[in-house]
Amino acid sequence: MRDNLSNIDLRVFLLICIVFLCSLSQVKAETVKVRAATHDGYGRIVFNWPTLVPYEIETVGDQLVVSFSSPIEPSLSGVVQNLSKYLSGATPGADGRSVASTMKEDFDVYGFDMGTT
Repeated sequence: MRDNLSNIDLRVFLLICIVFLCSLSQVKAETVKVRAATHDGYGRIVFNWPTLVPYEIETVGDQLVVSFSSPIEPSLSGVVQNLSKYLSGATPGADGRSVASTMKEDFDVYGFDMGTT
């Protein structure tokens, strides 16, 4: 009887450890405000992270993809509306670390850091 109880205790302990370790691997996505506006001859998208976050920009066909080194939960309301001359859509990436925007034409794309705001 004592051996059965020890085996059950050990299994419960291992299950708790596995659940705990799995929860550690899931990093919470940062809610990031995204601003967009047109300027004289170009459109601009700003991701307001609380700290500097490395990123990469690539265009794939009509898609502008901005990928971040940290998980992001972007607030995209107003991005397409404000950049309707340039974009027809914007959605969070399925990977949880990117934003994809559909460009209306083959525009030149540039990125730069301005620090945190």
